[in-house]
Amino acid sequence: MKKSFISWEIYYYPYKLETGEMITIDNEEAHHIIRVMRHKVGDKIKLTDGRGFEYEGIIKKIFYKEKKLTIEILKKEFLPREPNVEITLASSPLKGENTEIMLSKAVELGIRIFQPVYFKNTVAKISENKLKRLVKVAVSSLKTCAGTILPQVAKPLFFQDLIKGFSSYDEVLLAYEDSETKLSTVLNKKGNKILLIIGPEGGFAEEEIKIATQKGAKLFSLGKRRLRSETAAIVALSLILYEFNNI
Repeated sequence: MKKSFISWEIYYYPYKLETGEMITIDNEEAHHIIRVMRHKVGDKIKLTDGRGFEYEGIIKKIFYKEKKLTIEILKKEFLPREPNVEITLASSPLKGENTEIMLSKAVELGIRIFQPVYFKNTVAKISENKLKRLVKVAVSSLKTCAGTILPQVAKPLFFQDLIKGFSSYDEVLLAYEDSETKLSTVLNKKGNKILLIIGPEGGFAEEEIKIATQKGAKLFSLGKRRLRSETAAIVALSLILYEFNNI
């Protein structure tokens, strides 16, 4: 009996495809399709290229020893499921797996760019291997939520360099524990390109807050309780999406 078509099951193939094209998958995705989901020849599956396109394909051949399979593309559609606001999440790297946890949930919520930032009180660092790991986390989370646009995981930069790019955003929002201003008060919604800044586990330095506000950043509160950085990121993203009618 053929496996029924699972609409929310989707796989990542990082190249643009065309209807009628035959492709071979021989990476971790192939293992997941063959061994984990146990798909057979004749099963239909969905793919995304991470650029907004979703493809429907049919499995034509499976090579079990080589752990690869051949798929024919039957259908191609541009189906972006991302929010109508483009959010760059600029956050300090966090200790342990907390950066991965934050990124995973942020991708599910539809960020476009994840920008690691080194602040004065940042302790954790991001190596090349860690950066590669974060890209894998982003891909995995994209598939979890059946998204079709893969967020960019940018190389880390220092806070001073982040400030230089403020002018390229419609709004720069900074979640600050000492602020008493609600997000809805400072958000003008005149543009859809937003930079959201989340600080390190040790908090922002006073001079960072001063220069950020001088350069146009708007401070806002996430409530009276002190939140962990990864929690603050998810709460802030959710509030922004709510204000833009995406939740």
